[in-house]
Amino acid sequence: MDKKAVKSPWKLSKIPTKNKYKYIIVIPAFFERDFLPNTLKSISAQPDEYLKSILVIVVINNSENANKKVVLNNFSIWKYINQMDYNYEIIPVDAFSTGFELPKKFAGVGLARKIGFDLILPYSNDKSLLCSLDADTLISNKYFITINNYKNNYDFDCLIPGIKHQKSDDNLIELGIRKYENYLYHTAKKMKNAGSPYGFITMGSAMVFTKKCYIKAGGIPRKKVTEDFYFLQEVVKTSSVKTIQEKLVHPSPRASNRVYLGTGFRIFQLINGRDLSTLFYSKESFKILKNWIIIGKNGFTKPIQQILSESKEVNIQLPKFLMENNIHKVWNGLQSSCKNRDRFEHQFHCWFDGLKTHRLLKYFSIDFPSYSQ
Repeated sequence: MDKKAVKSPWKLSKIPTKNKYKYIIVIPAFFERDFLPNTLKSISAQPDEYLKSILVIVVINNSENANKKVVLNNFSIWKYINQMDYNYEIIPVDAFSTGFELPKKFAGVGLARKIGFDLILPYSNDKSLLCSLDADTLISNKYFITINNYKNNYDFDCLIPGIKHQKSDDNLIELGIRKYENYLYHTAKKMKNAGSPYGFITMGSAMVFTKKCYIKAGGIPRKKVTEDFYFLQEVVKTSSVKTIQEKLVHPSPRASNRVYLGTGFRIFQLINGRDLSTLFYSKESFKILKNWIIIGKNGFTKPIQQILSESKEVNIQLPKFLMENNIHKVWNGLQSSCKNRDRFEHQFHCWFDGLKTHRLLKYFSIDFPSYSQ
């Protein structure tokens, strides 16, 4: 983790009290002057007993080639945070001004989120819960009560709270965002029912994890987009992910074409004529996934040719898909690296991870375009 952690030039604008905080929230902020205040107010609405143990880190960021409008907006956020008096501790991080901008190659929400968590890690403790939010996301006033109760009753490495996007005044967007939500929950449920450990919603504004979990997963990756997906994928491989149904996180339904995935981009596509129903994977693809997972996780002593033969019985194209994903290059190694069936099953899911799972679902949704809703 130390090798992957960001070291400079970024720093906390003031030194927090070490080991004091039960909850640490990291919020990347890029051109968010109109939205961030409401996010911070939703944190202020938490019960008093939680507020005294909360620390909020806001990473105000833009790339080194950002235009003047973005930089001025970010400077306005910086001034706003430093002038306001909140009922919890808040520390901004300058990742926008001259000499502190994000390098063009890595500039994006992934690096901004990583900077916040990496900088605060030395000031957290083993019981601290690290919470990831976005600058245009509101949280329920029961956010910390619910998470704390879950932690006390069940314990967890990483927890995914339920999400429900804020209501839009635009009818088209309102209908679209509910369809997109349905797609997210539907896909996660179907993946879980098929036996995949990756059956959960991945959203940067809806992640809570322990310090140990963050370190074991190698921290947030420096990705311009999908940093949440790849981080949670590593969490499954190194710890575990649990979910709760309560809708505690309320992302914005606004459109954005800044990145090629995520809520904002899907709403941008909707406005430009895309039918979001086409996001859904086919019923057949989930059947194939379920049968493949059964074959794969029980393949501890089976040679690759038997695995491919059994796969062909599921779908004639499944062996081709598996070969394209290099199963023939890794299978013997998977088996020889494991001492027992339980270890093999874990290693199987590390290889056939979330990314490969979505590849399979997409692959077999093209041949079977009757989408599952």
